[in-house]
Amino acid sequence: ELCAEWGLSAPDAHGRLARIFDAARRRRRLHRPSPREAEVMVLVGCRGLSHKEAARAMNVKASVVADYLRTVRAKYIASHPDAPPTIPPSTAAAIWARELGFD
Repeated sequence: ELCAEWGLSAPDAHGRLARIFDAARRRRRLHRPSPREAEVMVLVGCRGLSHKEAARAMNVKASVVADYLRTVRAKYIASHPDAPPTIPPSTAAAIWARELGFD
């Protein structure tokens, strides 16, 4: 019905929809947490470890954990437009980890 209304052939409509879905997949992939970011999300967000404890568990410096959490927060905000821009990184990590089933 839409094809007739918009003057499109079925293959043309399917092609346009495929391009839209491909663009959405690429955008979601950009904002997906990396394996290390996911690890930080679990350690800090789900298990409640401090930056220092998470750093010890990951064998990195506490500042690296903080960097990962800032990146997680930025990706969370980018993929959740309704999220408040002032959400703390640890809170964003905890919420997103639960959403993704990491807990």
